[in-house]
Amino acid sequence: MNRNRIPKQIVAAFFTACIFVLYDRKETLLDLNSFRTQDAEPTQEIVHTDFNPPSRIPDRYVPLKKKFSKIRVMCFVPIRPRDYGVAGRSIYDTWGSRCNFLYFIGTKSEYPEHGLPVLYNNYTESYNNLWSKTKFGFQYAYDHLMDQVDWVVKVDDDNYLIMENLHRLLAKLDPEEPHHVGFQRPTQVAGAAYALSRKAVKMVVPAFQNPSVCRVDSYGAEDQEMSNC
Repeated sequence: MNRNRIPKQIVAAFFTACIFVLYDRKETLLDLNSFRTQDAEPTQEIVHTDFNPPSRIPDRYVPLKKKFSKIRVMCFVPIRPRDYGVAGRSIYDTWGSRCNFLYFIGTKSEYPEHGLPVLYNNYTESYNNLWSKTKFGFQYAYDHLMDQVDWVVKVDDDNYLIMENLHRLLAKLDPEEPHHVGFQRPTQVAGAAYALSRKAVKMVVPAFQNPSVCRVDSYGAEDQEMSNC
C-alpha cells in the first residue's frame, strides 16, 4: 500500500469545493432576444433578458438597505384569499418588504387579510383567472405609479425573490427602454416571476384591450397570454 497516496474522499471533496467556488463566483449571463410587439409604436421592440441565476437564500433575513440601489420596483403577487395568512404574510414579512411598492392581487372574500396591501380584482376567484389578475396588476401600475417606479415585477406566491440579485441585474438595463426580464421557455415566458421596464409597461398595458394582440377576457394561461402580448 502506498502511504503517500491521497485518499479518494479528500480528492473528491477538494474538487467539489472548487466547483462550488467557481460556480458561486461566475457572473450572471444575459441572453438578449428581441421580439416585435404589435402596438402603436411599430418601431419599438421589447428586449427579453433571460434571468436564471443560481438561487441563494440567505440564512438570516436582513432588510434591504435603502442606499443599496436607486432602482424603484413595484412588486405584485396574484394570490388566493385563503392564502393571505400563510403565503401572503410570509412574503410581506420577508422579501416583499424590500419592494418600493408591494401589492397582493386578490378578490373580496370572508378570509382575513392579515394587514396585507390587497388590491381587489373584480373577477371570480379561480385559477383560470390568473390572466385577469396579472393584467390588473400591470394596469394598476400603469394608472398610478409610472412616475414612481422603474420596473414592475410579477411574482407567484410560492416564490422567493432575492432582491439583491434582481437589483444587480436590472441595474444593467435602462427602464426607459422596453425590456422584459424573465426565464424564457421555448414558446413562452415562464410565469413564476418576471419584470417589465417602465417603457414595456407603457407599451403592453394598452394592448390588453386590443384583441388582435392580447386576449381581452379574463381566462387563459397567464404566462402564455403574456408571451402572446
